[in-house]
Amino acid sequence: MSRNALSQLSGARFDVAVIGAGINGASAAQHLAAEGFKVLLVDAQDFGAGASSRSSRLMHFGLRYLDRGEPFWNYLANPGWFIKQCFRARDTMRHRAELVRTMPARMKPFTMHIPVYRQDHAAPWQMSVGLRLINALGGREVPVNWERFGPGRFEQSPFAPLARDQAQLKAVFAVEEYQFDWPERLVADYTMDAARLGAVCCNYTEAVAFDPLDGQGWHLALRDALNPEAVVQVEARQIVNTTGPWIDQLLKGATSGAPQQVKATKGSHIAVRLPGAFAGQGFAHFNRRGYPFYVLPWRDLHFIGPTETPYEGDPADVRVSAEDVAFLLGEVNHMLPGLKIGPEDILFHWAGVRPMPFIPGYKGKQNLIPEFNDHGADGLAGMLSVPGGPLMVHRYTGRQITAKVAAKLQPSGARQPASFASVALEENTNSPPVNPAYGEVRLAHLKQMAQREMPASLADLLLRRAGLGWTHDLSQEAARGAAEAVAGEMGWDEREVEAQVAAYQRFVREHFLETG
Repeated sequence: MSRNALSQLSGARFDVAVIGAGINGASAAQHLAAEGFKVLLVDAQDFGAGASSRSSRLMHFGLRYLDRGEPFWNYLANPGWFIKQCFRARDTMRHRAELVRTMPARMKPFTMHIPVYRQDHAAPWQMSVGLRLINALGGREVPVNWERFGPGRFEQSPFAPLARDQAQLKAVFAVEEYQFDWPERLVADYTMDAARLGAVCCNYTEAVAFDPLDGQGWHLALRDALNPEAVVQVEARQIVNTTGPWIDQLLKGATSGAPQQVKATKGSHIAVRLPGAFAGQGFAHFNRRGYPFYVLPWRDLHFIGPTETPYEGDPADVRVSAEDVAFLLGEVNHMLPGLKIGPEDILFHWAGVRPMPFIPGYKGKQNLIPEFNDHGADGLAGMLSVPGGPLMVHRYTGRQITAKVAAKLQPSGARQPASFASVALEENTNSPPVNPAYGEVRLAHLKQMAQREMPASLADLLLRRAGLGWTHDLSQEAARGAAEAVAGEMGWDEREVEAQVAAYQRFVREHFLETG
């Protein structure tokens, strides 16, 4: 399936236009299309190329709601808040179970090691109670498996003997976690299913103008980001703004009166290779600024992070700075001095922008709950924005968006069942692997993705469809062979193959290797 030609959309009418094809937008488009709505999904970049592609990829099981880095007596002083957090933890466990059950190929289990020190806000017994409570709240389908190591058993954790302040270390918890096998792939899965259900899905398509249609919907101008002279006009009865860190920018294009929706922070990570004993093993604690900090397994590598700093720049051009690298190295060597990680150990790095709901006066560290804001009171009837929302609850977000749209509009089509199964690669052992070091994805698979999944560039294929950009060498050596293999499917001549390889290597260099 090639990219939809923008010219074919001229004058088209839709029930809902979803602007922003990250994990929340793709989930919303799939759920809306399944409900019978005629859906347009557009993104100024590739599907899943924004915040969804730069996360920590962690499927939290809900302990973060019960353990926010605060003293235990804060919970006792505010029981109503604690009960609310319990419900949130329960819901997160249910989301986790749904994803593990329906998309097992996309959810990778690993073991997280969480140390508890004498000076920490939570004692080991409190951690034990919290983990038992998590399972009691929502662990019927996919419980959290965990084990506690006390003094004398620390050697059973690969990280514990390398951790700081051994004399202060009271316990280490080994907890089963899950991570997303690169979230961009989930975005592609959801987008392709939305298209199967009848949605029109357009990457590299900018929404450049909005005009209300006498209270009955919106008139939108769409521009092809790869061919800026191509502009078409379409109509939609409802707009759903899921552009993440670009939400406020899009709203300002419609009105100057909309209140701020998003508070953006930058999260940076570094990738390293640890010895084989750490395979499938992660580490988590709070950094010295009080934010969560991880050493997470990722295929045959580990990544370290994130940072947590305010960000006001262009979300499409977020870069890791030298200060970010220094901070991450400082924190990991403070927490795990036995690892002795230095600048020479860094294989690559990346940074992303986390769009959190802006709440006036809120000074908390993170808000993990998505907001659903109807802008009728702002003079934007028929527009809904969804700032924030963690990766792990994206299906809940898609369902909530659909429910809110359905409360106002009747779908113009019939309901159909959505498919949440992972798109499986066809067996083809005769085809050589794209990257010899990672044999799972073969050239025949890349051709299938080029034919069926609307890529426009080599970066779309290697990073977001096949996940081969997230390797120790970023698949730079494999880029030329990959471009040549899909040239026929993509319509690239020899000159364009050269241009695609150069563009991919430039993107990798600027976003994963250089500091800015």
